[in-house]
Amino acid sequence: MAQPLPDRPARRHDLDALRAVAMLLGIVLHVILSFAPQTAAAWPVTDVSANGVYDLLMAAIHGFRMPLFFLLSGFFTAMLWRSRGLKALLTHRARRIGLPLFVGMFTIVPATWAAFIFVAIAGELAAKPDDSSAPPTQAEQFWEAVNGGQLEPVRAYVDSGADLNLRHPGSGATPLGSAIALGHDELVAYLLESGADPDFGSRDQDTPLHVAAFFGRDECCRLLLAHDANPTATNRLGSTPLDNARVDWVTTRFFSELIGIEVSRTQVEEGRAALIPMLEQAAGADGAPPPPASNALISGLYFMLVYFPVFHHLWFLWYLCWLIPAFAVYAWLADRFAWRGPPAAALLSPLRWLWLVPATLVPQWMMGELETLYGPDTSTGLIPAPHILLYYALFFFVGAWYYDAHDGAGRLTRGWRWTLPVALLVVFPLGYEVTLGPWGLRDAWLDPAWFHPLASLLQVLYVWLMVFGSMGLFAAVYSDESRVMRYLSDSSYWLYLAHLPVVIIGQYLIAGWVFPSLGKIGLLLGVVSALLLLSYDWLVRYTWIGRMLNGPRTRPRRSEQPVAVDAA
Repeated sequence: MAQPLPDRPARRHDLDALRAVAMLLGIVLHVILSFAPQTAAAWPVTDVSANGVYDLLMAAIHGFRMPLFFLLSGFFTAMLWRSRGLKALLTHRARRIGLPLFVGMFTIVPATWAAFIFVAIAGELAAKPDDSSAPPTQAEQFWEAVNGGQLEPVRAYVDSGADLNLRHPGSGATPLGSAIALGHDELVAYLLESGADPDFGSRDQDTPLHVAAFFGRDECCRLLLAHDANPTATNRLGSTPLDNARVDWVTTRFFSELIGIEVSRTQVEEGRAALIPMLEQAAGADGAPPPPASNALISGLYFMLVYFPVFHHLWFLWYLCWLIPAFAVYAWLADRFAWRGPPAAALLSPLRWLWLVPATLVPQWMMGELETLYGPDTSTGLIPAPHILLYYALFFFVGAWYYDAHDGAGRLTRGWRWTLPVALLVVFPLGYEVTLGPWGLRDAWLDPAWFHPLASLLQVLYVWLMVFGSMGLFAAVYSDESRVMRYLSDSSYWLYLAHLPVVIIGQYLIAGWVFPSLGKIGLLLGVVSALLLLSYDWLVRYTWIGRMLNGPRTRPRRSEQPVAVDAA
């Protein structure tokens, strides 16, 4: 039998404010995306003022923001359940999460797609050469030469001392992979002789052998194996080169046309027939059994269902739509057996590190973008990636258990004065270097076998130190109600939901300005925030949209403050 419901708990102004800041940091993150060279490659706009320092800022925010948000969501979900009961919880979350997601799929998401398409078309038109256009950069000349199979310009690039192990800023392909896909055998041989890494993969972790196997480039396969390419390497989908060599023709033609490469069925099939024995022999020589054939169509469908941006930045609402039912099962069992959660000491004492770190390492270890991105992977498709859902579920339920721990004394966060500096000044720089190696220290100090384990561990430590430290900071600063933070808390939901199309258009409009990047970011944040806050006041706050997002708000009379009828 369910326990009698207690009186409604006091509002946690500190955590409410922190949840709003986590939301608003998402706007900051998306604004600086076009200024961060490493991440701008996958973004529709790249600013002329891009600077590597924004890659650091991006990573610092991305490394903890959404885990923090999910932990706070779990905390407030447990608060609502304990104070109002399971039925009221499900009704409330359907109104505040499910309904906004449904409406957003027909409004905000199409607007986001429209912004992406507009920027792409406008960028293509602006990129058409004219008499006043600037001469191409060395990097642009290099990629043009690679795609054209022109050996001499590539030789000049190599002679300049430039690195061959890089990814195209747009497609994420490598020079070696591009030359193989396009069938430039002579260029492939030169790149390998000039130091191109035969195992350096694309953004999707397709190695040159994956590309050679897919397109049936048997001569390229022979060259790669002669340079000790790994025949058992796996890409982001877990496929090996042998898996790629067994892809059916329909799928091969579809993906080839998608990336604009013409292929001959006869050439592909004859090339694969020649290279499959090479790969099988090489895999066997490495002590690994020949991998079984996989259904590439299923792999492609999995990729589309999991990673295609169906929800764009609204994916967090979709994840909550999965986590709330899981929590409902937990809550029903807890009500049935009158369980008040795990022992408080397991979370509030230093013992928490003994289980939090190993538990978080499990999904963190599986992050497929670990070598190209600091922080958790993103899965915006119709089906959440299992390891990413598990990752955020852990933070969500820790937040729920934290509510049941009744930490009135602030034991969980009392060390925030040292936690935040250690996280930001020690753990983050070390984790960033071990993950991505931008300063060359990991290559000089560590065996490559240690990159993944240490990167995973340091990222886990960073996220938990930042989560607990942020909670402690806000408990110290915002323990009492603040009119400003209360307003930001109410408006932050709308601001985050609606911001992305506005941000993308704004980034495009100022991308070519020759102006200090910090000034451009400040201007963009100011204009976007002002527009969204005005829309919140005029179109949202006291309308059906505001009731859907935050519950009813009573419009105040003059000199009165708005009354929150449902602030949970």
